[in-house]
Amino acid sequence: MFKFFKNESPDIKNLDVNDKNFLIASILVECGYEDGDLSENEKERISKILEKKLSLSTEDVSNIIQDALENKEKTVEIYSLIRNLREKLPHDEILTLFISMWEIVLIDDKVDDFEAALMRKLVGLFHITDRESAEARQQAEKNIKNYQP
Repeated sequence: MFKFFKNESPDIKNLDVNDKNFLIASILVECGYEDGDLSENEKERISKILEKKLSLSTEDVSNIIQDALENKEKTVEIYSLIRNLREKLPHDEILTLFISMWEIVLIDDKVDDFEAALMRKLVGLFHITDRESAEARQQAEKNIKNYQP
């Protein structure tokens, strides 16, 4: 299992790439589940994002998503994930991640109240501006429109 979920307190700046990838997968899974269900479209989009942006193999993506799903069932709350990501990633990577989070929320062509509330909350928790979030959403909409399965 990943070291930041054990009882020990690792130095967040020294997380290895597997832990970083797991954090990213976990926050994307959280975004997908915010409406109460992780649809196949959302799961497929998470897979494609992880393959493309993190340069992971299909097998690695499958494993990391499975780990993220299992971890979600163990009720790891989103605030720990966000804090770890915010401390680990530079601002430009957070903005790129925000585009991916918007893609997951928007992939089913609807944003319910829970998803909208989550994204508003994430703006503050990730310390990004409303403008940056709006730009991320616009880029996510373009990415979805241009998506070729």
